[in-house]
Amino acid sequence: MVDAARLPRQEFACERLFVAGIAGHAANHVLGPLVCVGGPAESIRLHRKRVPRGAVGGQIAVVITVHLQIGRYSADLAQADALAHTTGTGNRTGMHTSMEEAPVEQQNAAQGEEPVTACLSLIGDREENQDRVLVWAHGGAWLLMAVDGMGGHSDGARAAETAIAVVKRAFRAAPKPLLDPQGFLHLALGRAHAEIVALGQGLALDVRPRATCAMAIAQDDGAWWAHVGDSRVYQLRSGRIVERTRDHSHVELLLQQGLIGESEVHRHPLRNYVESCLGGDAAVPDMTISRFRRLRRGDVLLACSDGFWSGLTDGQVAELGQPVEATLAARLERLGRQAVQAQAPYADNTSAVALCW
Repeated sequence: MVDAARLPRQEFACERLFVAGIAGHAANHVLGPLVCVGGPAESIRLHRKRVPRGAVGGQIAVVITVHLQIGRYSADLAQADALAHTTGTGNRTGMHTSMEEAPVEQQNAAQGEEPVTACLSLIGDREENQDRVLVWAHGGAWLLMAVDGMGGHSDGARAAETAIAVVKRAFRAAPKPLLDPQGFLHLALGRAHAEIVALGQGLALDVRPRATCAMAIAQDDGAWWAHVGDSRVYQLRSGRIVERTRDHSHVELLLQQGLIGESEVHRHPLRNYVESCLGGDAAVPDMTISRFRRLRRGDVLLACSDGFWSGLTDGQVAELGQPVEATLAARLERLGRQAVQAQAPYADNTSAVALCW
């Protein structure tokens, strides 16, 4: 990992990436935009059916499943925005709510087909879901985000929505493939922070909107990721954790210094305190941005809020990357339910987005 503060600043180059349109990049028209926004809905999952890479003129189908369970997990469905296009035909793809098909991600990935994605957002035992998640495919590149609006501060949900909107807008405008993914992550998070700070103008510092954020970009058989706070990114492979981000928290520092063990992180009295976040103070927060990470076929990228990972062991999280017959969406939902149950009756919002390469 490298500290974003040590990255070279190239303001003008980065600005051009943001304002440049998509004209002139044929790849931007091969894969239409695809988004899954999870928020107040108890569970929103999106699955892109695979098509061979490089196929032009083929259809890209989208399957959306929205679950609203009556009882402790019930919540109002706000909005799930899913967009897809057929390439070469100009017709909309079909959408339905069945998840009965059981694609085997590992087999399909080995054949060079498109990644599979899934996302989930559970309200847990809270009165409001302030988490937001996003997966967006554009121009052959993929963006994953998990944003946790911080409870106890005003407009936590609005802060999370602002972060999603700012980064999505920047990602859509940037030419693909991204020439400087690290620079994009740095500038996008900085812009999201500035807009969230603006939301809190006129409010006392201790009640201004804030959010933690984890995001990843996948393109050209590799990935880069960044995070602020205790939302995490994992790279999973064959049932094990290859990499994970290190939280900006006091508890993570104690863990890295060997003063506590991994099992103690989940029950430490200071586990919910973070040392860096988007919003609040105008100063740019500490953010950590990864180097290039090679993706192998079948690898899973996971971005999640602390409500997801804090209710699971490392072994349980690693199961998401295990080659099995169950779909990625089914595996993600199972882990989300386990996380909520493990923390009941005080379960936090529990959200995650995953991509199987």
